[in-house]
Formats: sequence, structure tokens, C-alpha cells
Amino acid sequence: EDWSTRLLSLNLHVASITGDGDPSEAHREIAEAHVIVTTPEKWDSLTRRWTEKFYLFACVKLVLVDECHLLADASRGACLEALLLRLKTIQRAAASVQTSQSTIDVSR
Repeated sequence: EDWSTRLLSLNLHVASITGDGDPSEAHREIAEAHVIVTTPEKWDSLTRRWTEKFYLFACVKLVLVDECHLLADASRGACLEALLLRLKTIQRAAASVQTSQSTIDVSR
């Protein structure tokens, strides 16, 4: 069963992002989605230049990784590890921006 069908009753929009599609189309789908289903390799490709789409990726609050055993895989493990570290970096940067904005608001 498709995730879109499963989550339809909750009014959640699911974006399934795969393949070598147009990155700008993928960014649009991400912006409109509540849930994003993709491969680690595709998410890695989309987030490599995350500073250019910082607010888009900073909105991601939960990442579920299926097949974590891939971390030990010689061909895919390094990609998954780098991706998870990048997501952690994005969230730290987002927290810093949020803190800075709060400080600015309080000082006004």
C-alpha cells in the first residue's frame, strides 16, 4: 500500500522523490509535503548544497531511516553516514538561527 493512501485520512501530503528528476521540482514537492519518502542517495543529492535551500531543509523535524544496517555496507554506508551528519548540521544551524532571532526579538 502506498504511503499517500495510508496517510490520506490524516490529511497529510506525501512526496515520493526518487530517480534523477529535476531538483527544482523535488524542492517544490518537499516544500508542499508533510511526509517525504526517498532514498538516502537521493536525499544526499538534494541536501549537498543545503545552504542554498536552508529554510526548506531546516523544516525537516523527523527522519526515519529504514535499513540502518547499511551503515556497515561498504558501498552505501559512507553515503548514509554523511547524510545523517549533514542533517544534524542543518538542525544545529537551524537552532542557532532560531536562537539568534529570539535574541533579536527580545532586544527590541
